[in-house]
Amino acid sequence: LKEIQRYNIISYVQLHDISASIDSIADSTKNYNTGIDYFNNGNYLEAMSCLKKVSALDLNYVDSLMYLNNSKNRFEKDLLAYCDNLVSNDYYNEALSKISNNSDILEDDINVQEKIVEIKTKQQEYLNKNSAIVEASSRALTTAISTNNINTLNIESTTSYFINVNLKNQK
Repeated sequence: LKEIQRYNIISYVQLHDISASIDSIADSTKNYNTGIDYFNNGNYLEAMSCLKKVSALDLNYVDSLMYLNNSKNRFEKDLLAYCDNLVSNDYYNEALSKISNNSDILEDDINVQEKIVEIKTKQQEYLNKNSAIVEASSRALTTAISTNNINTLNIESTTSYFINVNLKNQK
């Protein structure tokens, strides 16, 4: 560029634009190479961040789009597998939160939407099952309370008082 400037073939503004383009492509190439390194190491989120910065003028642009798509797919696959693990351990809210925190990356992906519905369904089944168990044990406990055994049961009150009401006998 200095040589071209010396011959005064191109205006200074055009020369400056060419120089800026060269710097931009150098940054783009650096982002591409860094993105590939992240991809190869399984850091798909970081890979996507770098690959999105590859310029359309870069010779690696088409490859960067393929790596970007593959990064997104692998990130989604890993995230959904992680959420399946959380759900298998009854951590439904954490799984939903993990998906929600990455919604900007996953966008409106159909697999993600289906996974959200699946998690919410399993969460509701879990809540229904456990509320029935709690209700049954509560009913069993309250029918077994009598004036003879009330002080032997491990019942606590949030106040300094405990009142046992018998609706059947109105006492």
